[in-house]
Order: sequence, then C-alpha cells, then structure tokens
Amino acid sequence: MKQKLSYLALAASALVLQACGGSMLGTSDAEDHRLIPEPVEGDPNRPRPSENAPVLTTDERTLLDATGEPVMLRGINLDFGADPMERIESIVPIREVGSNVVRLMLRPDTTEQELETALMHVVENDLIAVLSLWSDTLSCGNDSDALFDAFNNLWMDRWVSVLVQDRFQPHIMVNLASAWGPTGIFNAHSMGYRIYIDNYKALITQFRRNGFNVPLVIDAPGCGQDYNAFLGNRGRELFAADEQENLVLSVHGYGARWRSGSDVAANMRLLDAERLPLLMSEFGDFNAEEDAVRHTEILDKGVGDYAAGLAIEWQSPEDKVGYVAEMNEVLNLFGREVSLEIYFDGAYVDDGTMGLQAYMRDTQGRYANLGWNGVYSMNAGGWTTLRRAIIDHSSLGWAEDDFDLSAVTHIGVELVANGKAPEVGGDIVIDNIKVIEASVPEQLAFWDFEGGTDGWTPASWMNTTVVSEDGAMGLVRGDGEGEVLAFYNGIEGVSYDGDIEVSMRVFIPESYAAETEGLYFAAVSNTSTRVDDEGATQTWQSTNYIGQDDVAFGEWFTVTLQGQWEGGNDIGLQMGSLAGSQEPILFDDITIFGMPEEELALEWGVQYQSDFSEGTDGWAYLAWEQIPATISAEEGDLVILPRLSEVSDPFESSAHSAFALQKNDLNNVENFDLTSERLVVHLQLYFDEAYADAPEDFEFYLFIQDSNWSNHTNIGEWTMEDITPGEWMTVEFEMELPEAFNRNGLPQHFGFQGVNLYGIPDSPIRVGEMRIEGYIPVEVLEEVIDIVDFHYASDFDRLSVDFVEGGLNDVQLLEDIHSVERSKPFHWIAATWIGAAEGQEALNISESADTSVSLTERGDVIVSGKGGLQETAEPANFPGD
Repeated sequence: MKQKLSYLALAASALVLQACGGSMLGTSDAEDHRLIPEPVEGDPNRPRPSENAPVLTTDERTLLDATGEPVMLRGINLDFGADPMERIESIVPIREVGSNVVRLMLRPDTTEQELETALMHVVENDLIAVLSLWSDTLSCGNDSDALFDAFNNLWMDRWVSVLVQDRFQPHIMVNLASAWGPTGIFNAHSMGYRIYIDNYKALITQFRRNGFNVPLVIDAPGCGQDYNAFLGNRGRELFAADEQENLVLSVHGYGARWRSGSDVAANMRLLDAERLPLLMSEFGDFNAEEDAVRHTEILDKGVGDYAAGLAIEWQSPEDKVGYVAEMNEVLNLFGREVSLEIYFDGAYVDDGTMGLQAYMRDTQGRYANLGWNGVYSMNAGGWTTLRRAIIDHSSLGWAEDDFDLSAVTHIGVELVANGKAPEVGGDIVIDNIKVIEASVPEQLAFWDFEGGTDGWTPASWMNTTVVSEDGAMGLVRGDGEGEVLAFYNGIEGVSYDGDIEVSMRVFIPESYAAETEGLYFAAVSNTSTRVDDEGATQTWQSTNYIGQDDVAFGEWFTVTLQGQWEGGNDIGLQMGSLAGSQEPILFDDITIFGMPEEELALEWGVQYQSDFSEGTDGWAYLAWEQIPATISAEEGDLVILPRLSEVSDPFESSAHSAFALQKNDLNNVENFDLTSERLVVHLQLYFDEAYADAPEDFEFYLFIQDSNWSNHTNIGEWTMEDITPGEWMTVEFEMELPEAFNRNGLPQHFGFQGVNLYGIPDSPIRVGEMRIEGYIPVEVLEEVIDIVDFHYASDFDRLSVDFVEGGLNDVQLLEDIHSVERSKPFHWIAATWIGAAEGQEALNISESADTSVSLTERGDVIVSGKGGLQETAEPANFPGD
C-alpha cells in the first residue's frame, strides 16, 4: 500500500514533528507525493530571526553572499563539537590559510554558549559557517525518529536562541544532519529514497515556517556519498518544498564512486541537472586507510574541468593538421609515459576513415610520433586516452633522424583526413596532455656480439649453425632446412612475468629474396611455466610473428617484437620459409625488455563501471543474430532497441528471434581481470512495458567467451518470470565461470543477448549503472612530471597549430581553438583541520589547533596546491563591509 506523509503541528512550545513511516520500497507518484508538501504552521512562541535580515541566497546553481554577490565556497571542516575549548582557537587559522567558509561540526552535547561563541569568532573573521550536526545515530543512519528528535530538541530548542540572532544571519548555512539517510542503494531508479526525500521535505517546510531564511544544506544519504538520491528530479522536489527556494545539495567525497577526478566530474555533471548549488561538504585523501580518493584531482575538478575544442572546417580528403602544446619544461621521456585525452563526435567514428597519432617535437624541432590510430577505434561521442610508455626509440612510431627523446618540448596530436569526405565533421576536443613517471619494462638482457656468440646454440632438433661474423651473430640453415632457430639458455636473473619486448637489427642477404616466399620471424622461449586448460605445462611461447612484407633483403633493418610471457629464462630466434641461399642471416644489438618480477598487492574494488552518462562506453551491436539493434545512450542509460520491424517475419515465429551486443573496448578497461578470486556483477535493467507481451520463452543473457574463442558462458540469465516490464530491476550476482575457462587472456566476447523475441513492436531495453567488482591492484598515485590540462587560461596560449596540409588554413584554425566545459565548478570544504578519527589521521590538515603554520602534507596541498585555497578562494562579502 502506498504511504502518505502526515504532518502534525501542535500550537505549543513543545512542537513535535512526526517521523515518516512505511516501507523504504514505497512508490511515489503525483497523488501520494506532491512536490509541494501540505502547509505546516510554525510555533508562534518560538524566537524567530528578523524577517528582513540579510542572508546567503541561491539563484539556480549559483550561491550568493548576503550582499547578493556570487560566492564560491572554499574552506575546511572543523570538528568543533568534539573539543570546543580547543577548537574555538582553530577558526582564526582556518581563515588565515585562505578559507571563506568553515564547516562547524556540532555534537548533540554542544551547548548554546559554545555555539554562540563559535559564531562570534566566525563573524569576527568574515567567514561563512555551515553548521552541521554529527552524531553516531544520525551519520550513516536511517532512523527517522532520531532525525526529527534532533530537529526539535537541538535546532529548534537548545540552539534556537543563537540561530535567530540577526548578527549571524548573513554568515550561516544549516546542515540539519550530517550524512543521514539510507545506505546501500546507489541506484538513481530506486524507490528506496522515498522516505529520505519526504522526511527532508517535512523538515524544510517546518524550518521555513519557523522563520528561517538561511540556506539549508541537504546531505546525500549513503554516508553522504549517494548522489543518486538527488537525481531524477528528486533534488528539484526538495527545492519545490522550500518556500524560500534557498537550498544547497551536499555530497561527501569518499570511496570508489568518488575516487578519481573523472569520477567526481561525471557525478557532478549528473547532479548539475538538478539546477541547484552543489557542495562537496568533505572529502578524503589518497593516503587514508579507508575510502581513499585522489584528493588532488578533486581540487582540480572543483574549479571546473575545461578542455580545448578544435573547430575544424574540413576542406578536402587530403586535409591534415597538427595541434601541439608547448610543455612547461624540456622533458626527458626515457622511462616515462606520454598520454592525452581526445573526444570525437560520433560522425567521425561512424565514418571510420580518418586517422590520428600523438606526436612530439624536440628542442631542435624534430618530429616523432607514437603510432597510427584509426578513428574507428575511438569512443563515439566520448573520450579516449592515447598513451605510450617510452622505453627507448623503439617505442616510437616514426621519428626523424636524431630525434632527441631526452629533450622534448612539445606534445600534440596529428589529425589526418586520410580520404575522409569534408562533409563528415563535428566536435574534436583534446585535454590532459601529460607526462608521468611510468612502470616501464626494464632491460633484461643485451647482446652486441663484439666478443663473439658465446652461449648461443642451435635448437637440438634443428640443423642450424651459429657463426660470428663482423661483430654480429649469424645463423646458417642446414641442407634441406627451411628454417633457422637458435637459443640462449639460462639468462641470469630472468623469469619472464608479463609483457615482453625484443628488439634487434637484422640483415637478410639479397640472395634469399628471389626464392623465399612466406617468410616468418619471431622471438621464442621454450622454458615457459604456463599451465594450459588441461593442466599441462606448455613450455613454448612466442612474440608476435612478422612476415615477409615486414622485412628488407640486402640491408640492415630494425625490428621490435612483443609478447606476453609467463615464466622462462631463455630466448630464441626463429625464422622460417627460407629458400634460395645458405648465407648467414645476421643479428645484432639484441635487447630484451620486460617487467621486473614483483609481488602485486591487491584490494577489493571496482574493475569496471559505467553509468553511460557520457555515451555508450564502447557497447555496440554484434552482428551474430538475426534481429538488428540500435545501441545508444540516453539520459544516463544504455538503450538497446531490437528492430524487429526490419526482419522478415517479426510477428509470426521465432525463426529470426535473437539479437546481441558487446563491449568492443575491453582492452581499454584497465582493471578488468578475470583471474580475480571473486567477481561480482551489479546491474540495473529496465524492460519496456511492451515486453509484457513477449513470448513466454523470451530470455535475456549477460554472456562472456574466453580468449581462446571457447567456453561461451551465460553469467547472467533472466526469463519472463524474472522480468517486470515497465519497472527497473536491480540485480547483483557472482560471476561463475567454467573450470576450463581461460581467465588469463582478454575475453573474445562480453555482451548481452536476447533470444526468442518476436510478436512485439520495436521496444527498448535499458541498462542503468553496470559495475563489476573484484580484486584490483592497490592504487599507486601517479607522479605527474608535466601536464597541460587547460586548468589555467595560459594553457590555451600554449596550444598552437603546428602544420597543415590540404585546404586547411592554420591562422583560422588557431583562432577557432576554444574552451569547452567538461564539468562545472563546485563548492568544497575539505576534511578536516585537526582531530581526524583513529585510522583516518591522513585527513588532518594541521598539526596544531591554534596556528596556521604547522600544516600537514595534506594541508599544504589543500592550502597551496593546484586548485587549493590560495589559488581559488575569494573572500565573501557581508553587509556593512
């Protein structure tokens, strides 16, 4: 039965608000949960602030100070209630480090006198104060009685004589309960937020009826982290309950959903749809023992996230343009990773013709690129990261002679029409041109053969001779042999573990060219410890094989081979399909690179997650089945539309009754790892109401197929008995894979499939959030050497048009570079000045309660770092200033 909130107003000083009853799964509609609550009269005998006292106000997304000027909150949390005598001395240093706001954490035992004294200090220091009540019964709790008791007994009773004072009105914002509300939902489509919303609507109404006009700050539930509670117009529903229209939505930045800057930006973009000011009332630290987040990235995103838009009016199929950013210093790229993010309008990806490559210039202006990428491999209407770890010159694509990797000054992107029609166009945006310290392969072994070929021996089963010739190693094929193969066994200190790269110079005499057909070449190992699906040890492993088109006859050429090896400490060179000569084939400067063997620390975390707020996230139609399907992203959902109307007999039988889609870019999901001991899948699914008429045997699967093109497994199955058309369903299950499933490689297929579908019109299936949890490597904060991220206006001045070809005009292209807002700025208050809980000491900003000169490492970042207080905080204005 649907629940309806009831409000009681007792015309006495002991007014009591009724807590809401009913199930957390109660539904909501226009009849039972109106946007405007029933009117509630305030207590006429209770003290009230002056009706016209100036207060902070809101205007859509903007917070205005008491003089009507926009203000962006930047400040620090102070757990005042934990030790009022000591913490009262912290307000001055919090102001001294640049804050314009302090979040005063009150406790149920905070007295009227303590609160008044604290607010006097706030006023004296020209600060704004967010007054926030914390208690162990409210925080991360869902006790409605405790919430209303706190409102009645603390805010409207013990503290009311302080709160109504006119001198405090321009300075205060009120947060009735820190982090109150249901936990464990995190689902924008859930009805489980109903009582949370209705309780706050009642409190908002009563707060206003008692004469308060100051902003109310409403914390998200889920320990403050569950921003989903405000989505789907629930934030606007709270706003509609506020007759003063003076509301701020608040979140706490902790845990996996707020871990990175990209997480923060994505969440804030969703919340922006509620058109209300957004405050991150507290946030964690990368070094915290629990719920760690990249706090430096939160500061970075707090000022807004901006990128460089490239407005290109394509003129011809021969067009080419290079955009390049001048870095902040001359860079040595050996042992470092170069990356940049790029966005392509879907029209480019759908066309699939053009290409791109990241490139660099050194101090002498010489050019080197990092390899070709087809635009078809980019995320349509989304962001893609191009990255390359630089070991040495073999890591480059093509480079001018003498390109100096130790003296790089510019990094950019080359965009090539590559035959694309000029009519194909749209937005292209670049961001985060970056160099970081990288975990790159180390040199494991090297041979230049200046001292001979000692240690290199022919394969025991192959008639190959090893010779030394002119400071190189020669391999001579025996009579009747079409192949040469030689090994170096027992490389000291080596046990292969992961990515392997072998580079060398090779000379194949011209005498082989005429008769050799189908030549192949690879580096191999015959001492692997890999165990196959049948439990047998497979000793043979190889790099990629190259063919005859990749080699030159009669001249030296350089080749780089790559593979992923497991165990082993030997190296072999194998070249086959040779004919026409028995001259020595020469090899020199053989270098093996590999990752050093190390023990990888793991923790439980998110391997893959998408809320589809930025596009389809690489999900696309899979042409396995008979029913075509359109895959799109709408309003934060992945929308699957099987087009039954286009098949031959859609309403007559099941002969053409299946459709499928898959994620095409699993290789870009950094932490996806099927070797995890456990894997848990979380899904939100919605089947259109039309599926009520689907056949009884209609089924919907989440499937996976291993890297060996085998063990196709439905890891999630839903029949008509499991589906309620027209309603969202949230499912959670452990991924169970067959024993023979090869967990070590990347799956060949991972997707959704519907079968036995006919007899209904074209109707969508929606996927809300999709998340896979498992064990992931313990995160190590990347060390950024240099970055151009368009955080500062001067970053745009660093971006230039390097060259053009075809019909493009470099002057016009430079003029057309513009700023693109990826996410809006938001208000933040960092945890915490001093006195963080046991185990969370990393959150402390200061080592001293009463001075501003003893900052912690975190404190230095919050105060003086990029996006910190000194850089971004502006003083608030108050009447009479």
